[in-house]
Amino acid sequence: MRPYARGFWEFQACVAGAFGPTLQTISGRRLWVFPPGEAHAWVARPGTRSRVAVAHFDAVPEPLRQAGRVSTALSKREADHVERLLTGVEADYRRPTNKSVLRFDQVLIELTALALRDVAEEPLASGPRAVDRALAWYAEHLAQAPGVEDLAGAAAVSASHLHRLFKAARGAGPQAVMRQVQMERACALMRATGLPLAQVAEACGFSSASAFSRAFKQARGVSPQAWRSASAEVMKRSSPAAQRRSTAPPAGP
Repeated sequence: MRPYARGFWEFQACVAGAFGPTLQTISGRRLWVFPPGEAHAWVARPGTRSRVAVAHFDAVPEPLRQAGRVSTALSKREADHVERLLTGVEADYRRPTNKSVLRFDQVLIELTALALRDVAEEPLASGPRAVDRALAWYAEHLAQAPGVEDLAGAAAVSASHLHRLFKAARGAGPQAVMRQVQMERACALMRATGLPLAQVAEACGFSSASAFSRAFKQARGVSPQAWRSASAEVMKRSSPAAQRRSTAPPAGP
């Protein structure tokens, strides 16, 4: 396949055989993570058969976002675990339900922890810890549409101090970061489920589908319906079946 840039985070693991990204060393069992917009392709060792496990996500936890492209060697036990993880959510990918996103989140957390295993840990200052604690609470209670005061209470700080902490840790105030979390959750739901926009809006803390549509278009530049259609088309083109069709030799006379 030719190198091209994906519009999402790609986790790709060699669980058997030997392959790797182009322009890098071909490896045995290994997990690679590529951020959005970084063009790459994959190549296998000639004469070998490989088995791969692949997952795509719109957003990843902050430590992985800061690390960017990473890779880590896998033991056989770890490679088998990655394969089981992704096989376990294959039904959710093909026939999503309103619980599929929860299972995808669990897979993402485990893959992220594995990918960052060899990345040096940096101690967090009290400010970033408070911000992370507040955002974790916010993501858990998103459907209840908590406000900044609620967020500050979860972090055990005042609203004004929370604003200063967010500006220092994220470069933006709580409202802007909260909206980003809403948009990321909405994208995940629209990509992974067939929920109507009204239910997506409710799950993300919006008062109505129209309020959600206005906020989404302001944040992403397109309507939720247009984004969902474009996302479905991207996933269709990047599916194994589509890749096989694009690389198939021309038919004979």
